[in-house]
Parts: sequence; C-alpha cells; structure tokens
Amino acid sequence: VDLLARVDLEAPTAGGLTGAFLTKEGSRRQELRTKKWALKFPQQQKMFLDEQDRLFDLFQELRTIEIVRTSHAVLDVVNAIHQKYESMKAAADRLDFDDLISAFETLLAGNTSAQWVQYKLDSAISHILVDESQDTNPGQWNVIRRLLEDFFSGYGPDRASRTVFGVGDEKQSIYGFQGARPELFDQVGEELSVRTGQASMPWKRLRLPASFRTVQNILDAVDKVCSHKDIRRALLSEKQPVLHESAREDPEGGSVTLWPPIEKEKTPSNKFWPEVPVAGVVSADRQVAEQIVGEIRNWIDMKRPLANLGRPVTPDDILILVQTRSTLFAEIIRALKAADLPTPGADTMSVSSHIVVRDLLALADIMLNPHDDLTLATVLRSPVFDLSSEQLESLCLERQHHARSLWEQLEARAPTRDWVKSAFTQLGSFRRRALNERPYEFFAHVLFAAGGRKAFHARMGTEIDDVLDVFLDAALACDKEDRPSLHGFIAHMRASDVNVKRELSGDNIGIRVMTVHGAKGLESHIVILADATKKETSKGAVFVRSEPDPLLLYAKSTDHTPLTREKFYQVKVDAEWDEYWRKLYVAMTRARDELYVTGVGELPDLEKEWPDKPNWYEAIYRSLLGKMEKIPLAGTDTFGWRFPDSLQKAAPVRSENDKPAPLETGTGQVSFAPDIIPLPLSPTVRTIQPSTLGTDIAPLQEPSGRRDFETGSDSVNAPDPDQAMERGTALHRLLQYLPRLEPDRRQSVALEMIPEWLPADASAQQRVVKKALSILSGSDANLLFGPGSRAEVPFVASALQNNIPVSISGTMDRVISNTDQTLIVDFKSNAYPPISPNGLSVPYLKQMGLYLKCAPKLFEQDSFRMAIYWTHTENLMFLDHDPLLEAVSDITLT
Repeated sequence: VDLLARVDLEAPTAGGLTGAFLTKEGSRRQELRTKKWALKFPQQQKMFLDEQDRLFDLFQELRTIEIVRTSHAVLDVVNAIHQKYESMKAAADRLDFDDLISAFETLLAGNTSAQWVQYKLDSAISHILVDESQDTNPGQWNVIRRLLEDFFSGYGPDRASRTVFGVGDEKQSIYGFQGARPELFDQVGEELSVRTGQASMPWKRLRLPASFRTVQNILDAVDKVCSHKDIRRALLSEKQPVLHESAREDPEGGSVTLWPPIEKEKTPSNKFWPEVPVAGVVSADRQVAEQIVGEIRNWIDMKRPLANLGRPVTPDDILILVQTRSTLFAEIIRALKAADLPTPGADTMSVSSHIVVRDLLALADIMLNPHDDLTLATVLRSPVFDLSSEQLESLCLERQHHARSLWEQLEARAPTRDWVKSAFTQLGSFRRRALNERPYEFFAHVLFAAGGRKAFHARMGTEIDDVLDVFLDAALACDKEDRPSLHGFIAHMRASDVNVKRELSGDNIGIRVMTVHGAKGLESHIVILADATKKETSKGAVFVRSEPDPLLLYAKSTDHTPLTREKFYQVKVDAEWDEYWRKLYVAMTRARDELYVTGVGELPDLEKEWPDKPNWYEAIYRSLLGKMEKIPLAGTDTFGWRFPDSLQKAAPVRSENDKPAPLETGTGQVSFAPDIIPLPLSPTVRTIQPSTLGTDIAPLQEPSGRRDFETGSDSVNAPDPDQAMERGTALHRLLQYLPRLEPDRRQSVALEMIPEWLPADASAQQRVVKKALSILSGSDANLLFGPGSRAEVPFVASALQNNIPVSISGTMDRVISNTDQTLIVDFKSNAYPPISPNGLSVPYLKQMGLYLKCAPKLFEQDSFRMAIYWTHTENLMFLDHDPLLEAVSDITLT
C-alpha cells in the first residue's frame, strides 16, 4: 500500500506523517512508495528517505521525553512508598534485613566510630568464612571487604594467622531477585589474590570438580548440555569447560530420560451453539501431570529397581521440580493425591486463600450472619460438617415451599432427621461460643475440641497443618489486641497475603513437588523436571541500575528507544536468560541416580539450527542426540529417549586433555593445594559379576559351526558370535519392554524399537521380533511375564571369596514373586542348549549359584526356585540347588 499517497503533503499532520513514514512501534517502514515509483523518481525517493530519518530521530526524542516523564512519576510513587515504609519501621522500632547490612557497612565506614569498631572487631575475629558465595550481593560483599581491611596487616592479638575462606559455585547462582551477582565471587577472589601477594601471604584457589551426589552418567549429560557457548557463558565457565567427576562409591549406572512433551490443547472453534454436549478438553498441563504420575504409579506397583542400587523405587526417592508454581504445579499435586501416592503437597502455600482457611472464615461469617444461605451451604459441605451434596440438595429444595432461610430449614427439620439435628446442634454450639469468645478461643475449639482438624486431615492430608498453625497464630495475635473481635479478624485475614514455606526434607515424607529455588541444596535419587519446555520471559517495565550512578527507568517493551533497549532492556533480558540456564544446572544436579525431563510443547525441530532462545528440553535433547536409545512409556503408545544408549556401558575414561585448565592466582597456577594431605584411600574390593564368573577357567564351549537364529538348524548364513551376541542382547531388551504392553500392540512397538539395536540388518530385525513374540505367546509366558514378574533386577552384595572381601554386582533377567515363593530366571540364547541340567557349564552353574545365595537377602520369601530359559528352544529348565551351591562354595555372603 502506498501510504504516502494518502498524506496531504501541502498540509500534513503529525500523526499522518509519522504513520506514513514509521510503523506503530516507531521503526522505519521498509517501503515508502512503490518500487516502480522509486526507480522512476530517485531524487524524490532520497528526499523521502531523509525525511524518514528526521522523523525517526524526532520520534525517538519524543519517546525519550515520555520515558523520562513516566520514570519521574514512578520514582515519585516509589519514594512515597519508601517514606511510608521507613516511617512504619521507625514507629515500630524495627529494622529489615537490608537495614542490617547497610547500617553495619555505615558503622564500619563512618568517620567517628569506625576505627574504634574495627579495633574491637579486630581483637575478636581471626577467621572469616563466606558460604554460598555465589549468592552474595554487592552490599554483603562490601561488609566483608570492610571486615577484611585489617587482615593483611599480619597477626591478631593472639598471634594466630588470619584466614579467610570462601566457598561457592557460580553455576548455581539463581537468586538474582535478591541481588545476587555471581561474577563478584571471582572478582573478590582476584582482589584477595593481589592483596595477599602484596602482603607476602599464602593464597590458594581450589577447583573441586568431584560430585559426591550424582552418578557419572548424569554428570556426563550435564557436561554435554553445558558445552554450548551460551550456557557456558551463563555459567561463567568460558575460560574452562564444565567437567564433572563422580566421587560416589557406586558411580556406575544412572540415566537421563526424556519423555515426549505434550502439545497444548487446541479448542475447536465453533460459531454456533452446540446441539449436543461437547466433550471437555483435557488441558496439556493435566496430561503432563497424569503422564508423570502414571509412570510413578507403575514404578511403585511393579517394584521397579532403582538404578543399580538393588532395591525398588519408593515415593521418598522422587522429587518433582518446576520452574514456577503454575497450573502444572497444582495439577501434579492433584494427580498424586488422586493416585493415592504419598506427598506432602506444595512447598509454599498461601494461607489466606487456602481452602481450609476459606472454610473457617466462611464458618465465622455464618456465626455473624446466620441467614447467608450460600455461605451456610458452603460451610455444611466443608469437612467440619461433611454433608453430602444429596443431603444439602434435599434441604434446599424443601425450604422453597416455606420461604425459609437455610438456617431456618435446618431448625425446622432437626427433629425429623438425625444428621440435620447433629449439624444444627453443632452450629448452635459454635454460634454461642463465637458471640462470647475471642477469635483464638473460638477457632481452637472448632479445630481441636470439635474435631475440625481431624476432619480436615481426613479429606486433605497433613499438609494443612502448617496452614492451620499460621492461621491460629494470627488468631492469637488478634486476641492480644485491645479490642479483639471475630469481625475484625475476618477482615484482617482476607486483606492479608501470608505465605507459609514448608520444610520438605527428611525421611518418610513422600513425593516432593517443589520449585528449583526451593530445592536448592536438596537431592533425590529420582528427579523429574516437569516443565522443562517453559522459557524464561522478561517481566516488568521497571529497570534499576546501581552503577555508575543509581538510576530508575520505566518503559514498557514497545516504548523503548534504541538506547534504552540496549542499555536497560537487553541487559535485563540477558541476565534473566543467564539465570535461566543456571537454574537448569541446579535442577539437573539435584538427581543422584535418575533424571527425567518433560513438559508442555512440541518436539524440537532438528532440521533447524540451535535456536537463539531454546528451552531446557530442547537444549538437553539436542545435546544428547545420537547418544540416546528409544524406550516405551508404560501403558502408552509413545516413546521416550534414555541417555546413555546402553546402561551396561561403563562411563568413558577422561583423558588428560579433558581436564579443566588451572586458574591463575597471585602465587602461580594450581589446581589443588600441594600441601593438602590426601585422605587415606579405602581398600580396593574386587567386584564379581555373576554373568562372567568362571569364564576364565572354564570358558563356554559350543560345538563348531553356526546355527540359524530362527530355525535352529546349521547354516553357513547363520550369524557369527559377535552378531549372535548383538541379536541376543536385542532379544533381551524386547523381552524386558514388550510384556508391559497389550498383546495386540507388541508387534508394532517391537518393529519400531528394534532398528535402534540392530540398525544394519533388516532381516535380523524381523527374525528377532518374531522370536520375541513367539516367546511372549508360548506356554511359559503366563509364568514368566505375568503378575508379580519383574525384568532386569539389579543387586549388589558384600561377600568373602576364600576369606577375601569381594563385592557381587549383577542383574537378574527375570524375577517372579508371589506370597510363598520367588522364581529367578536367566535367559540364555545358546545355539546348542544342553538337554538336561547335568550338561550346564561351570560359568552357568556359578552364575545361578550366586543368584541363589543372594536371593534371601534381596527378597522377603523363604523359598526360591532357579531356572534357565533357552530362547532357541523356548524351553524352561528348572535347576537343582545342590550343584549351584557347590559351584560357589568358596563364596560366603557377609
């Protein structure tokens, strides 16, 4: 459209000109006149472009003036709030946390008393320890600097060396909203290294890459994700790569699993009223919550082993993390309770808006106004009275014939129905107390003597205890006022906005659901990142800069000028994105053994390059691409991806080139202090793997020649030993995953999974799938894969072999448990299985013997049976115990 053609150039208006030359956002329009016109009249086109530049500059000046004007107005409001706040503190004789820092800094920096204060402190302080240094803000660092002023003068009064120790991890700085500046940790370290060098004092900087929490596989995933340049910059690790080492005694195992994100629901558009009931659309947040809880329910019910720890997953092992307390947060807690899974609920709850407090305040309303029918109906349905909807409906329908209020209807029907009499008697008793007692006395009676707290527990669980405690504290504070009243307490509670932060650490607490900020410093065997597809967005229009001079600026996103966008808006956005990546680092490193990632959204488009602003899920997915295997989700048609692609593969050995470069300090380059005395190493304990025990002295002997996988007949085209092992491993995996699925879905799922394990041989893929399906439909399938069966059960046990300590670490292919007995089965894909147990080779006897010896320590049953399932012949061979125990007579469990 030729916008200039619509402007009266003889008598232009300001709005008309700017609208023709500039967009609504104030940027230059790409085309002022048609291309044909511009080519025909180049001089006029240049005039228009010059006018566009003039108007653009003028428009930016006007915007700058508007930003200054609105910023002054906001500053006036902020100043008024500040003055009011300061006067309230002065009247109450109180200080807040910031006052303690600024006042102490002023005390140390003043002209009159500073030297005396520093002298008194100097005689008392010989060591300063700064913990969580990455979250220390500039004001706190200034106080620390003041305290350190005299540390470089030599010795204190007791002649003991002055020491300062700071510990922190810039990668875990996620408290920017509290003023944390992670870069200050490194800056202060550089300052101290210079000052100690000038004072000829020792100075060391140590980097500790070892993790005592997380297994190596998860740490490898963290390292891969943190290798991208944007994330390294956010983690302040541009000088050296992010590399971790596990210091756990059991660093093997562990995994990172990505569940497919669920796309947001699309509400169908319809211009007409529906003629039939429309099925409700289940929100994507609810679907994600149900997917997470469904997997957890399956883990618990199937007693799935926890990583390589040799025990089933329990609710206490699981921590679900979110970035913010959004709808998904509430949906997860709702789904956990619906699935009857133990959970303490939310880590932070609003007191005034909590349903329990709203019920209690509604009860107080009825005490003051008994004829508020809607509120009374709400109270009767609350746990305190627990009337059913049918009972309440019958009361309300009956009162219409008599034009009574609900209170009057209760009074009239009390003599005829016991449940009505009980409710009305209780209401009357409450009202007499409410009119004569103070708020705390009244609510304490409702909750304790009348059983209200017990009733709330029965419906909502123990998570309401913290809310009720805060509520009662508020009621007690009201009682201490000069003229306490129930009406005044109700008004105060509804006007207040009180949150209670609950402590969710400890044993026997259930599945925790927390924000990443709330989980800082915690850990869990299993961590689930539930909203990993959520991106960081810039919030607010107020920008505050403290250096070089304090400055407040107010501007909405569309009102910025190029200068303010660069100096204020973009600085804030970059800082938020940096903290977004540091939150991911904190979230991933909360996991000890297993990490799961999901969210609401779409799968990353791999045809596109690494996006400018990816989310957590996409960053993890792209970083681990090519190193993951596809796995099915329990009870669904969908698949996830698990890193590493083979859990049996040991973590790669780091080369010398992978080690981070040592940091420069004032005394040279060091990675670890040379004078630190290393801790004594624990004695090395040899690990025995049942599947390989005895193969060095009695290797498995198979007849010469090759045998066809499917038919069992000799063939020159049969696989060589390496190929046979690959196909046997693929068959094992199919037998591990397929039994979870409905029989009619197994073939399609198997054909989708098998290319991941046998990518080069399409014929072998078909034959392995056919063999797996044949086994799953065979005569022994109900026993091997029915209720009470578990696949791939890992275990660890301590033992003595010829009186030498050893560790036994293995995985049982299949365990079938019932109330009386446990059957342990190992799958073997030998081309020539023995006809009877007497033909078993020594390694097989030793393997099954170790399983038998360890079984009483692993399972509750007292009776055990041992068997080998030969996949070629689809034959289940039961084994006698005596030969098995004889084969491992040199091993004794401790």
